[in-house]
Amino acid sequence: MEGKTDSRFVRIHQRYLINGDRVDHIGHDQVEICGKELPISRGMKDAAVAKLAECMLKGIG
Repeated sequence: MEGKTDSRFVRIHQRYLINGDRVDHIGHDQVEICGKELPISRGMKDAAVAKLAECMLKGIG
């Protein structure tokens, strides 16, 4: 499934593939999306946070 998605989708955990455009807040070890907090795994954190920040910045403007 992940290979069929575009660059807006970010793997934050083995169980979660999320749309970066829908992220409301990036926390220390979780993201808030549509009012729900989802964990970011330690192994995926650096790459996921960088990609999510990029998605959020692209949404500005």
